[in-house]
Amino acid sequence: MAEINAMNFESKPGDPHLKYFVEQIYFKASSVTSLDQSTIDGYKDMWRLHLEPLLGKETLSGVRPVTVTRVLDQLAEDKEKDLGKRSLQHLKSFLSGVYTFARNHGHFDGANPVTGVKLAKTKAPEETYAYSLQEELAMIAAVKSKPGKLAMAIASWTGVDKGELEGLRWEDRKTGDLYIQRKIWCGIEKGPKTEKRKAPIPIIPHLAKQLDAYHRLAGSPTTGWMFPASRGKKPKRMDNIAKREIKPDLRRRSMQWHGWHAFRRGLATNLRELGIADDVIQRILRHGDIATTQKHYAKTLPKSVRKAMAKLDRSLMWDKCGTAKRHAS
Repeated sequence: MAEINAMNFESKPGDPHLKYFVEQIYFKASSVTSLDQSTIDGYKDMWRLHLEPLLGKETLSGVRPVTVTRVLDQLAEDKEKDLGKRSLQHLKSFLSGVYTFARNHGHFDGANPVTGVKLAKTKAPEETYAYSLQEELAMIAAVKSKPGKLAMAIASWTGVDKGELEGLRWEDRKTGDLYIQRKIWCGIEKGPKTEKRKAPIPIIPHLAKQLDAYHRLAGSPTTGWMFPASRGKKPKRMDNIAKREIKPDLRRRSMQWHGWHAFRRGLATNLRELGIADDVIQRILRHGDIATTQKHYAKTLPKSVRKAMAKLDRSLMWDKCGTAKRHAS
């Protein structure tokens, strides 16, 4: 490998090719390997699929702001990749992080070439989906699989994400609450994403009844995976449960599957529709800050906004021709 690297990455000392630096130094740094596995996988996909083909042969010091601009513009115009503004922003942030790391560790002394680069205009990101309470109930009723039913119920009424759902064990249910101790990502067991994700989640009575019934059906175990694979040593993959035990039944009833995360967004949306304050929803979803809850999860207008518009409507009086007039106070 040393001989191959020498042929592929000939450059002056201290100025390696970007491909070599990213793959052999950056990705192997402890500050990167200690990140959540899903984050690492995302970084590697961004590099391998989008940036390496266009920047891999550049040297670390050879990349300039015009180079970054050209690459991002090229990616924005690529019809096959069909990248939105959010994806391009992630690519830009990743590349900026690479250069920040290089500067901080003495591999590069110049200015960060990503700083100040502006993104080209692209299509707006597609709106993410949130299941309504009516959809969730209909989906659970439509699916025959007991694990599929329970997995959807837990996702609907606790807001756990797919990795947390996959990593649930029976011992995580304590005194009426669900404690998130781990998550599974691509078969790898990890700790919760953040400290806030460890907060207990109340189990509502409707969900408790379904958990109790499933628990009895499983033989009333005190420990072990809540959704064990056939051999029992590992949990079932939630993607497999969706593919094999949920989607076929939904298709037969012309119902749409929008992924596991739509349940988490749905919980935020349904709670807001019931008048629950955003800061309470934030704690239920275990977000680090309320802005995340408001921007990406709760899909309806706050009640304060609706009340304000209703007040405006009441302040108007309508004549017989349907023309609005200001109500005289």
